[in-house]
Amino acid sequence: VALLNLQYAKHIGGERAAERIDFARAVIDAIHARAWDGGRYRVKPGDDLMELYPNTMMMLVLCRLYEQTGDGELLARAQTVYDAIQVLRSPRGGYRSPYSAAEMGAQTDDYSTLSSQNYLTMALILLYQDTHNARYFDEALFVLTFIRTHLHDPATGHLLHHFIDGRIARPSDPEYFCTGCNLQFLYVFHMLSRVAGADARPD
Repeated sequence: VALLNLQYAKHIGGERAAERIDFARAVIDAIHARAWDGGRYRVKPGDDLMELYPNTMMMLVLCRLYEQTGDGELLARAQTVYDAIQVLRSPRGGYRSPYSAAEMGAQTDDYSTLSSQNYLTMALILLYQDTHNARYFDEALFVLTFIRTHLHDPATGHLLHHFIDGRIARPSDPEYFCTGCNLQFLYVFHMLSRVAGADARPD
């Protein structure tokens, strides 16, 4: 909800832009008061599970609010959250996303979903744009490489819903293919391509 209002302010603007920004800040402040533990955002108050989704979403909204207000504390907090999620970074590529691992039947913590990697990549792109620190751009490429090597099914040309216990999703899994996530990936790739083009990065 906060991000929707900030996107409105950024891309539509107009006489209601300030109202949208103020509403988004109120939402973000309420989340911060209830879910911030000093280094990252809990998935819900009282739940200490380290989760990717709430933190990538807060990285996104903090960056967008920083862009609208110039408040450096917001950008610093987004970078703190990035540091916190490094415990979810996987040596096989991408970041683990525990939120639906049990529902999908995971037997290990080797579980990542396409949607979470999409949102993470968007957050990394904004961090790169706002800080000009190349490590965030390079990390976005790290996540995209995981999507290409572990979530792409060359037999169908699809990006599948998840990677689980050392394998790609199967039709027999509770979730297998998500059209929306594939469309979202196209948007993410477009975002990254525009940033790379604007900066003339050779990679």
